[in-house]
Amino acid sequence: RDPVRRQELEKIAEVCTRVPRHGASSFYEAVQCMTLVHIAIFQETLGETTCPGRIDQFLNPYYEQDLADGVITREEAKELLGAFCVKFCETIPVWSETTGAMLGGMTSWEVITIGGQDSEGNDATNELSFIMLELADELRMRQPNFHVRIHENTPKAFYDEVIRVNFGPGSAPAMYNDETIIESMMNVGYSLEDARDYVAIGCVEPTAPGKTLGSTDAGMYNMALALEMALNEGCQIGSGKLIGAQTPPVSSMTCMQDVLDAYDVQTKHQLAKLHRDLQAVERFHAKHHPTPLTSATLEGCLEQGVCSTQGGAKYNFSGIQGTGMAVVADSLGAIESAVFEDKWLTLEELVAHLKDNLSDEVVRTRLKGIDKFGNDIPKADAWMKWVGDHYSDSIHALGKNTRGGQYLAGVYSNTSHTHFGSLTSATPNGRRAGETFASGFAPENGADKRGTTALLNSMNRIDYKKFANGINFNIKLDASSYDCEEGRDALASLYKVYFKRHGMQVQANMLDPKILIEARDNPELHPNLLIRVSGYSAYFNDLSPEMQDEVISRSSNRG
Repeated sequence: RDPVRRQELEKIAEVCTRVPRHGASSFYEAVQCMTLVHIAIFQETLGETTCPGRIDQFLNPYYEQDLADGVITREEAKELLGAFCVKFCETIPVWSETTGAMLGGMTSWEVITIGGQDSEGNDATNELSFIMLELADELRMRQPNFHVRIHENTPKAFYDEVIRVNFGPGSAPAMYNDETIIESMMNVGYSLEDARDYVAIGCVEPTAPGKTLGSTDAGMYNMALALEMALNEGCQIGSGKLIGAQTPPVSSMTCMQDVLDAYDVQTKHQLAKLHRDLQAVERFHAKHHPTPLTSATLEGCLEQGVCSTQGGAKYNFSGIQGTGMAVVADSLGAIESAVFEDKWLTLEELVAHLKDNLSDEVVRTRLKGIDKFGNDIPKADAWMKWVGDHYSDSIHALGKNTRGGQYLAGVYSNTSHTHFGSLTSATPNGRRAGETFASGFAPENGADKRGTTALLNSMNRIDYKKFANGINFNIKLDASSYDCEEGRDALASLYKVYFKRHGMQVQANMLDPKILIEARDNPELHPNLLIRVSGYSAYFNDLSPEMQDEVISRSSNRG
């Protein structure tokens, strides 16, 4: 009865008779084609990390042509793209209780990447990049996650708009440094042209679109468990159960290198078990999970006549995520300081305190007072770099996956930092059994005490080129300190320096800490409160109570 709505429905029907079968000839058809293919691949691949790619790039020729021909206006194009974004929120994964603890927030990791460079290294920002950024600001939904590529020639107007959008309610777009990421991708075999065209899929994982089966979230690894077993002859401190390799008792460890050697043995032992399990999963997918549609969209599969799950894509990787890096780094620093330098504690006494869950408050306070990562203290930061380098090297040493590709190291945690923390005994940095780890590459919650500049200086001591599977760096900023012209300019400058010094990625939660506490205690007051969890966004009310407390406990930086 509504002639306008009737015309809209007839238009939809007309477009759907053409795409994707006959290809798109207009912007409307291109968006509809993308939507239908996206939904189909989402179903075929069991609904995880299905990302449309750099839509501001491949849709732009249709947009510019239709705009020039008077077929569409900017606002009409924006409305179509907004409708596409809304479709992303129709998907809610169904998981087991254990998986939900690792991947809380009901995300399916659907991502839109905008900005960046083209295959020749020129700036690729266009009008659609700005439109998508406007939609990120106006929609503020849990999905899609918006990832913004930044490089040294990013237009100031676009960069300033990214910073402005950071200050809206809810989650902000994550920012990615082209120079660092492109180099990290080339280090593992991507061509320069393909690396320049990267998208950050899922949480934070860089891949070449249309050419890669990345299996970027193949496994998650509890790094702190390796240290726990290194200090207890391969056994869990809490249960006493032998689950690791047999390593020497601490009574025989006379120097820091002995501790590191035991940690190395436990790390390699645990990763070898994970590698065996992942190989079994990959073989199962190759045999029982064919993906003909996905394979048709990936370069290499049709040419070779090989399914993507069997290794047909041009690039084949498997990503393993390390969780608990700052716990390990701060703990190694504490062992070195307390046991081998200041010698106010023996290693045997330290382990006894850990088995007693650090009930002695004097000992715990002294351990917590030892320098921690995130405060621009070179020695503490050096331990973080050592742990990261060791982890990355251990992952790369695993060899090939069943599709012929490398295993890549990543450091992002989804919500596994809370889950793994709940299963891990007390640690030498002063953390008690069951307490959460920090999210991703961030310092331990509350450990960074010297402000944003010091934190970013610490982050810049990491060699991010070793993490081709990506990292997430969550930073919680007090909105009241930055939400003014002077504050925004200061934040823009801080991020520029961070990226110039080879930082890889950053994403902010720009919230008043009081709002988070209020939302936890009275969820009905903030039903649509969005926050950055790890490499993705979620409604605060969809998180478990443990995860809500973890988000609240993250350090809030004022400047």
